Amino acid sequence: MDIHDHGVWVNENERRVRCKHCGKEMTGLNRLKRHLSGTSSRMTPCTQVTLTIREAFRDEVTKEESDLTAAKSKRVGEVQMGNDHKRGREEEEEEEDSSRKNESAENEFLLSNKAQKCIGRFFYEHCFDFSSVDSLSFREMIAATSLVGEMKLKIPDSEELNGCMLQEAVEEVQDHVNKIKDSWAITGCSILLDAWVDQKGHDLVTFVADSPAGPVYLNSFYVSDIKKDVAALTSLVYGVVEDVGVHNVVQIIACSTSGWVGELGQSFKSNNLNVFWSVSVSHCFELMLVEIVKMESFKYILEKVSNITEFINNNREDSQGMTVSSSEFEFVKPYLAAGTILKAKNNLEAMVASPDWNKEEGTTVSTLNDTEVTTDFISALGYLVQECQVIAKIGRQLKMYRLGKGCFNEASQADKITGVIPGEWWAQKASEHPELQSFAVKVLSQTCEGASRYKLKRNVAEKLLLSKGVSPCEKQHLEELAFVHYNLHLQSSKLQSQTK
Repeated sequence: MDIHDHGVWVNENERRVRCKHCGKEMTGLNRLKRHLSGTSSRMTPCTQVTLTIREAFRDEVTKEESDLTAAKSKRVGEVQMGNDHKRGREEEEEEEDSSRKNESAENEFLLSNKAQKCIGRFFYEHCFDFSSVDSLSFREMIAATSLVGEMKLKIPDSEELNGCMLQEAVEEVQDHVNKIKDSWAITGCSILLDAWVDQKGHDLVTFVADSPAGPVYLNSFYVSDIKKDVAALTSLVYGVVEDVGVHNVVQIIACSTSGWVGELGQSFKSNNLNVFWSVSVSHCFELMLVEIVKMESFKYILEKVSNITEFINNNREDSQGMTVSSSEFEFVKPYLAAGTILKAKNNLEAMVASPDWNKEEGTTVSTLNDTEVTTDFISALGYLVQECQVIAKIGRQLKMYRLGKGCFNEASQADKITGVIPGEWWAQKASEHPELQSFAVKVLSQTCEGASRYKLKRNVAEKLLLSKGVSPCEKQHLEELAFVHYNLHLQSSKLQSQTK
């Protein structure tokens, strides 16, 4: 019986291992073996291990002790023959050899345990069926990779993936989530709303909190029974806001302006709740491009582009190396293709550079932007700051900012500031004016994109919300799996976006 199957390494430096059966921690695998076998008067025996396992390790320990006794008897005979010096040297060599074997066994356990965690994260992140770990092809794959090294890899089975390893993953992911939540007091966060209708017509929604520290999965809900009740929907969403902390939430970013999501947005705006309601920028672009398609002249162009694109994709050899731009957003692809094929930028540049354009559009746009910025600033201030004294301080500090005085002298030359995003600049440079600094950091730290950027797998939430006849224990297991999967997926998406 392999001792590695009955312990979890908890501290690499101190070589402390935890018994999988009772949770007791001790130093080294030898002590774990005696703990399980109950053969040592100096080690507390495990009270949770089965009799079969106890007897197996008791036999193993007894054999080891018997072998050691035999070795000692042999050395006694050598002493009687007057070979004292040889006995001493062999004892030292035997102890060193035993120490090396124990160290090697513990290192092997460490590496195997780390490999198991990596496999577990892979399954949780991609939400694969745990039973696939028992398939022959999966084990052949692992066996092939293990041939590279000398260590024999211990592969976790589906029971371990569903049990102790999932609990370890929950704890690790919770630590990651807690670190992100700690940052919300400074940067605030945006709640991203991802709503959809599944193949059977069920209305579902998932909430994600996004901030500079990273995205966090919050919860998923079944809303078919309340989608026509705006008050109930408002209560549901505001409950999510309260769970995050009203003082931490700057805005909610919706995925649509139609259906129950659109009605909910109107309710938030009309009730003037202390949270901004906005719409994903990608959805705004989608609405704009949908309207452009309705123009007869452009519709004709897109039809031609579609024909050319199809020809290029189906005739790679005849396309002379030409490629068509792609996008993660389906609705953008025809326009990117048009940009690649037509390259029609000269006319646009000439139009924007013309005196008539600047004369007719420049002043209007400039005035509009100034008015909108002032209005939005006052609106944001009213939402995010409740104390009149703080608002008054921000007003005075804002005057210093506009005049470019003190630490704001650098900000008055914004075009010369490089290598730092606005939110970070305020966090680093504006400590002399903490009220305006806090307000600016929260506003400038928010995203304008919705949950679609993270490409969440909706089938995980569907399984959680639509499974019928499950016990409370099974329900908790599905919730834990969704929590681990979504947060690992979001963490991976964040890292990938940072390396692009």
